[in-house]
Amino acid sequence: MMKRNNFICSFLLLMAFCMSSFAQTPEADQKRRDGFQATIDRFEENRKSGQTADADVLFIGSSSFYGYVGFEEDYENYNVVNLGFGGSQMSDVLYFFDLLVKPYNPKHIIIYEGDNDLFAGLSVDEFMADVKAFVRLARIYKPDVLISFVSPKPSPSRKKFEKIYHDAHLALFEYANTKQGVDFIDVSTPMYQLNGKIRTDIWKNDSLHMNRKGYEEIWTPILQTHLRK
Repeated sequence: MMKRNNFICSFLLLMAFCMSSFAQTPEADQKRRDGFQATIDRFEENRKSGQTADADVLFIGSSSFYGYVGFEEDYENYNVVNLGFGGSQMSDVLYFFDLLVKPYNPKHIIIYEGDNDLFAGLSVDEFMADVKAFVRLARIYKPDVLISFVSPKPSPSRKKFEKIYHDAHLALFEYANTKQGVDFIDVSTPMYQLNGKIRTDIWKNDSLHMNRKGYEEIWTPILQTHLRK
């Protein structure tokens, strides 16, 4: 049975990487992942030291999690760990699956990816192939875990990608509706004003990453309502 599971795992990873290869080269992917290694090693050290080993909820994703302003304050009453690594894509979560997911015994995994994937040139279908591969892997190793995918945020600096981000939003929503134990969390809709324009008061100077107001008023209240303790 273990050999069969390992074969399935390897096959899913291979398929996901092949789907992504149309937009990115293996060399570029590996260079990006080499840059993440120090952060991944730190996660491993924290887990082995007992600081995060018993976390019920894993926050995994790119810089919107890595740079989550006020994370410790907002989730001090929850047994969570922030495993965000800035600049990551969904395929990177697959690549580091053995270190990001397998060593833990979580009740809930919250994923924020897609932002960088689509910006780097992946299509929605390619991104969703990686999403589905992650769900399959999680079901093999953590069959009872709840998996939540957070919608890609509409950053002003990436406004020209607004349409494809919206398409990914819909694809994640529709996929979650078909899969038991998979949840979709819409944080992007409240980031718009009533006139349909993106709010301007929730961003840092780079117009890409959120300030404290963006997390405190939008992301944290929404994410907290979805948390499985």
